[in-house]
Amino acid sequence: MQIFHRDTHRLLSFIALAIAGILAVNLSHFAASSVLAATSAPATQQNASQNSKKAAAKTLQGIKPAAPKSVLVALPQAKSNPVVLMFKTQFCSDCKHLKPKLEALQKAKHPKVTLVFVDINRDKTPQAQKLMALFKPITVPTTVFIQPGGQLAASFVGDLAPAQLTQAFNALPAVR
Repeated sequence: MQIFHRDTHRLLSFIALAIAGILAVNLSHFAASSVLAATSAPATQQNASQNSKKAAAKTLQGIKPAAPKSVLVALPQAKSNPVVLMFKTQFCSDCKHLKPKLEALQKAKHPKVTLVFVDINRDKTPQAQKLMALFKPITVPTTVFIQPGGQLAASFVGDLAPAQLTQAFNALPAVR
């Protein structure tokens, strides 16, 4: 009985430390984003371009920003058509919800958009490996919207509402 109690205590201590670590990471991310929001100045003509660059950076969530030439090497189809790239896994429930939404929207309203799905655990093709090395997705699902020419338009982490998807698709220049 004493051994069971000691092992249970160790397990509970480990779980408590893991939860504390997760909370610390989430709280530090929350605090950093709150400080960023609180310190942003109102736009003037001098810092308007800086604010637009910051806004563009904020729309790129969950990935490492990549140069257009690098994107074109990894995704040659992005040279002339917009591409929606989704990093996923087989067992991700949000991925399972998002993939059919992307396919339906592309098929119904945006046939010029090329969809590319990369399973970060199972896809070992050279193209998938290049894309994972280029964007370094942090979590799944991560969806990247790429304009013709390889310029990144936006990226999102998690499942998206239909209105968000439609807005992101409509923002791609070739589908307006």
